[in-house]
Amino acid sequence: MADCVSNPQFCVGCGACEAVCPKKAVRLALNEDGFITAQLDKTKCIQCGKCLQVCPKFAEQLGVSPHFEDIPLYAVSSQDRLEQETSASGGAAAEITKWAFANGYIVAGTVYDYQHQQAKTMIAENYEQARAFKGSKYLQSDFSHVFDDILKRKEKMVVFGTPCQIAALHLAAKITGRRKDLVLVDFFCHGIPSYLLWNAFLQSLPQTVRQIRFRHKKYGWHAYTMEINGQILPQRKNPFYTLFFSDCFLGPQCYACPSRQSFACADIRLGDFWGSQFDLREDGVSAFCAITAKGQEVFEALKGGLRIYPFAAAHELCRKSQQAFGPKAVPWQREHLMSCLKNGESIARVQQAYAASLPFQKRIAACVKKYLPSRVRNLLRFWCHKKTERTIC
Repeated sequence: MADCVSNPQFCVGCGACEAVCPKKAVRLALNEDGFITAQLDKTKCIQCGKCLQVCPKFAEQLGVSPHFEDIPLYAVSSQDRLEQETSASGGAAAEITKWAFANGYIVAGTVYDYQHQQAKTMIAENYEQARAFKGSKYLQSDFSHVFDDILKRKEKMVVFGTPCQIAALHLAAKITGRRKDLVLVDFFCHGIPSYLLWNAFLQSLPQTVRQIRFRHKKYGWHAYTMEINGQILPQRKNPFYTLFFSDCFLGPQCYACPSRQSFACADIRLGDFWGSQFDLREDGVSAFCAITAKGQEVFEALKGGLRIYPFAAAHELCRKSQQAFGPKAVPWQREHLMSCLKNGESIARVQQAYAASLPFQKRIAACVKKYLPSRVRNLLRFWCHKKTERTIC
């Protein structure tokens, strides 16, 4: 049991063990690698095993996952243009949030905490408070301080989180009898980056972050354009995104995460619906997986406010376009690049070290991609996906 909450290879930092521990022997804190993980006080631990019952790193506890191809899958976007424009994808999460408050639910989601410069999960009592949840935050959120509150509250609740957070909440809610009152929504997850990387990025900025949007659509849905204090930072000039998408700075638990590959815990899974005809669009289209009967009920209730795009071979195209399926290989550069951050190297120097580690062909490809106009990139994507679609069909 001690290994369950003290070994970073296991811990996803969800806070479930802290919430259920009867002796308060567990607390969450940032470890030396920049990840929120559980810290165990062995003098308080009574070996009761409750932490094991809710830990999502034990795949057998998640239950049997339905096959992805058997789950109803929809390509959708909000009919509210403002919601779609200000959402990272097609606005499905915003529509679920509006539905929740209209039907007596409250909502838990992720905000960016400007005081501590990190992501954290909060509970919103109304839609105005929930506006802060809008948009992706590509950081590990501090889920622990609301975990116990979610389990003890009497209200019905919609909870948004990463697959591992939602898996832990699902397991704990079943034990406490709270699961029937919850609609759990996770998403296709790339993994979470170290706060060492994020802090190095913050140090490279000319001023303190007072306002941020992680995915602004100034250059379209496909471009990971950040807006910081009203200033636009394109993806090609953003070392944080370059290094995040390199997979060199993900949590050790992310490379073979059972929660990311399972559909056993959430009611709904959302994500970007990359591929097919959507690669010519720049307003955003969401993938909406109605995993459970409860998830399907939510979808049916939302249909009036959603544009729905049916098309052939949806599951195959979604699977091919999402990196969330299957384990990730640990990049050989990871240990060295992480040590550079620990030693206080600037993010610019770390990016240079990463670029230098790439084979010559990949460096050329990255350079071409960096300066290729977005319209040309989209046409190339569309051509590649049409070729794939013909092969599948």
